[in-house]
Amino acid sequence: MDEIAESAELSKGTLYLYYKSKEDLYIAVLLRGSEIMYEMFQKAIATDENPIRHLFNLGEAYFAYFQEQRKLFPDVLLPRNPRIHSQVLH
Repeated sequence: MDEIAESAELSKGTLYLYYKSKEDLYIAVLLRGSEIMYEMFQKAIATDENPIRHLFNLGEAYFAYFQEQRKLFPDVLLPRNPRIHSQVLH
């Protein structure tokens, strides 16, 4: 949390006002990453094109997400911490 607060140019106390733990912060980042991907997917299929074209658009959106969110991509798709997995699922 110290490193995150420093990078965000916040005090550690301010960071703890918003997130109770680094796990809570991690979950918030995962959720935001998922929202970004969802929005990109929604935009990809918000056309009057045929279903095959929608699939192609989804593939392009997925690749664009990978390109734009390179640091976040692995964590959104493959959360590594089993404890966090259980927090999200319960």
